[in-house]
Amino acid sequence: MDTAPVRYGITGGAGFVGSRIGAALLQGGASKVVAVDNLARGCRENLAGLLKDRRFELLEGDLRDREVRRRVTEDVDVLFHLAALRIPRCQESPDDCLTLMIDATFNLFDEAARAGVERVIYASSVAVYGEPAQLPVQETEAPTPITFYGAAKMAGEHLLEAFERSTALKGTVLRYFNAYGPGMDIRSRHVEVLVRWMSAIRDEQPIRIHGDGSTTLDLTYIDDLVAANLAALQPAAAGRTYNVASGAETSLLQLAETLGAVVDRPVRIERQESEKPSTPVRMVAAVKRAFDELGHRHSVSLEDGVARTWRWFLEQTASVAPTLSPSTAGWDS
Repeated sequence: MDTAPVRYGITGGAGFVGSRIGAALLQGGASKVVAVDNLARGCRENLAGLLKDRRFELLEGDLRDREVRRRVTEDVDVLFHLAALRIPRCQESPDDCLTLMIDATFNLFDEAARAGVERVIYASSVAVYGEPAQLPVQETEAPTPITFYGAAKMAGEHLLEAFERSTALKGTVLRYFNAYGPGMDIRSRHVEVLVRWMSAIRDEQPIRIHGDGSTTLDLTYIDDLVAANLAALQPAAAGRTYNVASGAETSLLQLAETLGAVVDRPVRIERQESEKPSTPVRMVAAVKRAFDELGHRHSVSLEDGVARTWRWFLEQTASVAPTLSPSTAGWDS
């Protein structure tokens, strides 16, 4: 892996993924990591170790603010752009989706190009694929997003490509699939299915599944997701798009069974009528390109990843119960 660039910027740097990338970059010898976050989704607790490092700086602010964009791109070699709203927020507030995920992304890339940033690593999403024509879904699949979130992520990809063609800025697109693991959000209004299920099991309640549980996901453990971002620093990744996933298709029923095995007791399932889906019925990624070009391979099994996440969840909620909304909406990625 080529880690020559040693000055980094991270948007969404206090979030689940951004904080872990920041820690990995510092551990790898970065001379500077500047993170921006409005702390709507991220939190200072995620940065407990980083804030003690003199090489790390946290900017609390909004990417719609030009001064914030200037500071996160100034004297930076590589910019990781992860900041985003959640899928439900985008559906509820399309105007915010437009200003925060499209307008601000354009202005951020423009600022990065003007500041001489060499590379942007853009966190895109499985949501750009919509309902794929075939599985496993290839990076060459024609994107057909079915949510405002997916459309906004797709717009970011196109904007980055346009800047690549018209400026010296280089880009790499990483399409995240269903990230999970220690550090994931457990207390905001919208949390992932796995968090809801772990909370229910801890409280000896049934878990809720819409439909027959055959909906599938490609679950991506946080350590593997971070490793993919580091692998994307290689020169070979410039101008390329990669799926970041396990390459394994897991149904909701299989996930429930795995969680039951981890907690070593039966998991009661409460079936509900299917809602109008905001995610595809089946999803699994082709991961050959990332392995062939970057040498990146998912290494943490579902069983091991869920076990680690369950242990962490119990530690985090030992004295304070997570605040969960009634919704059982799926993953943001």
